[in-house]
Amino acid sequence: MLYSVVLLMTLAVAMYLFLRRDIRSIETVLTIAPAVKEGQEVFLSVDISSEHFFHAAGYVMAELEIRNEMFDTVEHRKFLMSLSGRRNHFEIPAETDFCGETCIECQNIWIFDLFKLFRAGGKKPRAIRTVVYPETMDIRVELDKNMAGAPQEEGMIQNRKGNDLSEIFDIREYVPGDDIRSIHWKLSSKTDTLILKEASDPSHYNVVILPDFGRKQLGETVSAREVNAAVGIGVAVGQQFIMKGVPFCIAFPGPNGLHLTEIRNKSDYQKMLTQWLACRIQDNGGDGLKYFATGHMEKYFTRLLILSAGKYDQNLSLLDGKISITVLNAVQDSTTVNASKNGTCQIVEIPADNKKDTYRIIC
Repeated sequence: MLYSVVLLMTLAVAMYLFLRRDIRSIETVLTIAPAVKEGQEVFLSVDISSEHFFHAAGYVMAELEIRNEMFDTVEHRKFLMSLSGRRNHFEIPAETDFCGETCIECQNIWIFDLFKLFRAGGKKPRAIRTVVYPETMDIRVELDKNMAGAPQEEGMIQNRKGNDLSEIFDIREYVPGDDIRSIHWKLSSKTDTLILKEASDPSHYNVVILPDFGRKQLGETVSAREVNAAVGIGVAVGQQFIMKGVPFCIAFPGPNGLHLTEIRNKSDYQKMLTQWLACRIQDNGGDGLKYFATGHMEKYFTRLLILSAGKYDQNLSLLDGKISITVLNAVQDSTTVNASKNGTCQIVEIPADNKKDTYRIIC
């Protein structure tokens, strides 16, 4: 019996030493499609290889952290994979229920021996990313000839014959290192943020899209399905404007105000969309509208399209008559479109779960 115990201990020590030797040559690589559609079947590929045949390694356990940057959600998953030969390929189904940029990072790699007596940490693979684009919605947008307000000549890009092109400029927030001579002091005093003027081409932007949904609306939690649908509505509307040759701006709410991005062509639109899907959704819906109103941004546009989700009860009266407002609100537990109008403001409720119908929006 003593000999048996000694033999088993010797085998165990040998197994552990061989396992440590195997681990030094094991490489793990994660790959996934760089871009997928919401709801599309996609697989995370795990490739495990070694310079030589395994002497003791029999299993690999991967502990993954899957983080959706847009929804700020984190999921942890574990996978145990059996090794065979020098090259091993595994495919793991990945969920694409919600849009947004997704980061997949391996927190730990554990290598087990054939009998699962020992385990040791292996070299972690690099993190990978994929972008889940929202499901396409069939939304037809038409611009109403009747509009409220008229953009002023100062502060935003204008397209007026006879204008001095040297006076035409874009605006953005000041960052350290910018030339202070380009600061728009008048507009900065209105927004309490340093605004910089930049030379621009004479494109005219009448329309501004404001994604103004959040995790909460009026203190109530907004469902992820409604938020996801709101993003899909915004993507569809932007595609319609590009198809019709209508340049527009999109205003992203941030901690210190609105960040304006110009969309003139497909290239601008695709770049904006990639950046948008990587941005964290704001905590409270309606903050963007407050920034818009306090910054008096209605002076520079004729149409404001607000993307919202959940129950909408923001006060639009302060902007009534100054700018045409259309709220495109994604709501759950609804099968039909409901629209209401008050002055120059209209609210259109679109079913969040019905993405097969065609919706015609006049704004």
